[in-house]
Amino acid sequence: MEKQFQFIANLAKQYHSYLTKPETLFHALGELEDSDLSEILVEYDNSGGNFQPVNFLRWDIARRLQRGEEVSETLLEEIKENIRTQNLSYFQGAPVEAIEQLASFEQKKYDVFSMWRKPWSIFYPFFYRGKIKQTTQVYLEQLSKQLIIDLELPDYGFHTVDFVGMRNTGSDYCWLSLFPKEKGSHKDGHQFFISFANEPEAGRGIGSALGKWEPDLEPVGSYEDCLSVFRSKRDEILELNGKIRNYFKYDPGKGAREQRLLESEDLIVAEYAEFNLGDISTVNSLVEMNEAMGNASDDGSYHGSWNLWLLKSASPGDVVFATRGVNKCRGICIVDGKYEFNQELGLHTRKVKWITKKNYDYEPSDLSSMKALFRPDFFAPSNVSQFIFSEYVRLYPELEEVFNEYSVDSSAPEILEAPETEETVVEEVETAFWWLNANPRMWKVGDLEIGETQTYTTRNEKGNKRRIYKYFEAAKEGDLVIGYESSPNKRVNSILEVSRGLHSSEE
Repeated sequence: MEKQFQFIANLAKQYHSYLTKPETLFHALGELEDSDLSEILVEYDNSGGNFQPVNFLRWDIARRLQRGEEVSETLLEEIKENIRTQNLSYFQGAPVEAIEQLASFEQKKYDVFSMWRKPWSIFYPFFYRGKIKQTTQVYLEQLSKQLIIDLELPDYGFHTVDFVGMRNTGSDYCWLSLFPKEKGSHKDGHQFFISFANEPEAGRGIGSALGKWEPDLEPVGSYEDCLSVFRSKRDEILELNGKIRNYFKYDPGKGAREQRLLESEDLIVAEYAEFNLGDISTVNSLVEMNEAMGNASDDGSYHGSWNLWLLKSASPGDVVFATRGVNKCRGICIVDGKYEFNQELGLHTRKVKWITKKNYDYEPSDLSSMKALFRPDFFAPSNVSQFIFSEYVRLYPELEEVFNEYSVDSSAPEILEAPETEETVVEEVETAFWWLNANPRMWKVGDLEIGETQTYTTRNEKGNKRRIYKYFEAAKEGDLVIGYESSPNKRVNSILEVSRGLHSSEE
């Protein structure tokens, strides 16, 4: 794995110099091959689709480079300004369709280049493309898979982010993380984390759902260094992940027996009669589960082995949403006992304790990014727990006290981050964009007047941090917020601007 490690580390160092030393970047632009520039011209020809100012800028720079012009930061700003002012005569020779689109482009109230103020964010696709991009992505995956083997983490998955960055605005670093598969996402657990930056680092990362990004990383210079660091932290990371509450969905399907056991005897059950598994108390990993089911060569899910493994390994205190289909929640319960095998009925079981047996039906339009609230398999992770809790409190306000017993704060409007956002990236981008999901029965965003200021506390009445505290910390002055009123209104009705970051007030 040393070749893979060094390839990515060298790219990170090169891209860091392009980010921090614009003169190095502009010199490298002048060294690009004519064939590369021809490909870039085709890729960013705006005539065939929606007009995007940054892509038109990239096209114009590539055209100038191909003509032998020297590109500088001064020229870059000049081109930006002529795009902002829609100066058509400045772009003579551009395709007619592109000029027409520039002429009809509706200017925004904010700078159209606010996400691309740094030259590297504009020009990273000129370098990070083709085989270099493909090789990086493949190497990140190879490194992740080998680490799982070398660290003996059969029930861990991986997540990678390459030099495209979280917001597709280019980055001078990339990273990989290993996390427990039962968490459903790298955001929900402590991670074995490698950052390929100007100076690579490895150690323990922390998922954004757990709080502020405060990693415990050490400098590394090779794959073997990474292994050494990870082995020293392995027990700590496993122990920390074992203490985190998990959230699952459980759908007994159409079986009347399973339904009765869930509701009357407070049991979650699975049969798997065709495999004749018997008691699986001694099964310690998904790989062993696959072996027990007759598929020793597969470390993925085999005929639902992953679902059964999650059912068996769930910890007391984990939350389970009892579902019917992918959009109906019939109640919420807590795992309340260890795994047991019912020999008489041939069932794998877990004891549960109900929090509520009230129903909630999800409307796919409530969260535009999710057509279905739950996965279709019978027992699986759920990553929308706070949304479900907040919806239950909206419909059944008396449940707020019940949820508070289980450390669930559902009284605040829910701020949903943009896809795949980490705090480190929020710091890098000048303007971040946020989504505000507000319950109109508590706060009607649409009733605010233009220019009016709205404040909100980051702690509830008991002094506890709200579940979205990390987003209050990350949001800063100048960030833009999309205001959405949830059911029954279900509409975006405002654009807001953060006028002040996290602060204290005697009032």
